[in-house]
Amino acid sequence: MWQNICFLFGDSCCSGGKPLQNNDGDKDMSINPQDIQILLAEDSAMMRKMEIKILHDLGFENILEAEDGNATIATLEEGEKVDLIISDWNMPSKDGFELLVWVRASGEHAKIPFIMATGQGDKGQEQKAITAGVSSFVGKPFNADELKAKIDEAFGMKPKEEETVEQREIEVTSSG
Repeated sequence: MWQNICFLFGDSCCSGGKPLQNNDGDKDMSINPQDIQILLAEDSAMMRKMEIKILHDLGFENILEAEDGNATIATLEEGEKVDLIISDWNMPSKDGFELLVWVRASGEHAKIPFIMATGQGDKGQEQKAITAGVSSFVGKPFNADELKAKIDEAFGMKPKEEETVEQREIEVTSSG
C-alpha cells in the first residue's frame, strides 16, 4: 500500500497549472485548472487528502470537499459554482451512484461533468452508471496521469474509450 501512496504523491505528472488541451492542441478547447472548481465526494479522509494532492499537482486549486453524497448535494444546493464532480462510489448515507442519479435529475446541475472513482471492477455497476450518465470512471488508487486523462475525457477534450465492458472482459480473459 505504501508503494501505491508514494506513487500517488509523485509529481512527475504535474502540469504546473498550465492549461489542459485537447488532443489536437486547440487552444480554444483548453481549460485552465485554476478556473475550475471541483467538488470532491469521498468518505475516507485519507483518500480525500491523497486525491487533493494529486489535483494540486495537476494545477487544480479550487476544491470543495464532501464526505458523502448528502454533503455533496447540500453543497450544490447552497449555490456553490461547481465545474466538475469527482465522487467515490461507496460512501455512507448516499453513495456515488445515488448522487449521480440525483445530479442528472436536478436540472440545474445535470450537465456538470461527473467522474466516478471506484476500487471495484464490477462490470454491472459500471454499465449502470454509464446508463445513468456518468462522464468517466477512474480506478482507485489512481495517479496524476490517470486522473488527468479522465478529467480531459469528462470535459470532452479526449474521446471516450470506445471499448465496451464486454470487450474489456474478452481482452482480460484472452490475455490471461
